[in-house]
Amino acid sequence: MVAHEGTFSNRARLWASLTFWLPDRGPSRPSESSLMRLTRLLPAILIALLPAPFLTGCASTRYQVLNAMGEDAKPLLKESMNSLRDSLDAAAGSATSAYDRLRLMSENKGTIDEAIRTSLNDATKKLDSALKDLKTDARNTEDNALATFNNWEGSSDKIDDAGLKAKSKANLERARNAHRDLMAALIDSRTSLQSYSSTCKDLGRYVEANSALEATAEIKRKLPALSTQIDGCKKLVEACQRKIVELGQAIDG
Repeated sequence: MVAHEGTFSNRARLWASLTFWLPDRGPSRPSESSLMRLTRLLPAILIALLPAPFLTGCASTRYQVLNAMGEDAKPLLKESMNSLRDSLDAAAGSATSAYDRLRLMSENKGTIDEAIRTSLNDATKKLDSALKDLKTDARNTEDNALATFNNWEGSSDKIDDAGLKAKSKANLERARNAHRDLMAALIDSRTSLQSYSSTCKDLGRYVEANSALEATAEIKRKLPALSTQIDGCKKLVEACQRKIVELGQAIDG
């Protein structure tokens, strides 16, 4: 994942900068300022040495690392937004695939092809995997957004011109609002997709446990509701995609 690559990059920078805290030459002790710098950044060093999955699972921790290092978080934010977009596409595609397999099952009379059963199982597994990626990418996006906004606010505070400072603050607030809207849309989208995934998996289990005649009848009965559900999921995913674009425009526009 992109977040892991960013984490490894942070570790590399930390290790490379260790020489900056040590004296330039000779066996003498580091200067007081060097020791103070090392003490100040020690938490970030320890955090950066933790396994990448730990970091991606804890938004506040990763945010602290970025701030402690003075990392330019905007490129990382853009990367995590791209990953988020890909995960949304993958989830929507897998959800559609699962629906198509169930529709094919409903068209059978008394028999259900084993290949279709297998493909339904594969589709639901891919959907669950995409939902996990979506959760991780959402956390990373939120994380990188917080660091980006923190840097943005700090830079705005240093502007002496009152007019320019006000404009910068207004642009920052617009970006924050776009980020909040995206996070809210992601919650709705993921909740809807999880509910849909649960329904598909239940039908898959029903197919396995019952006769083909009973299974096809049950799928036919639920198919209209599933069609409505998948349409709702797609609309929510599309809303998330629009919010990603809006956040990108707020950051670079």
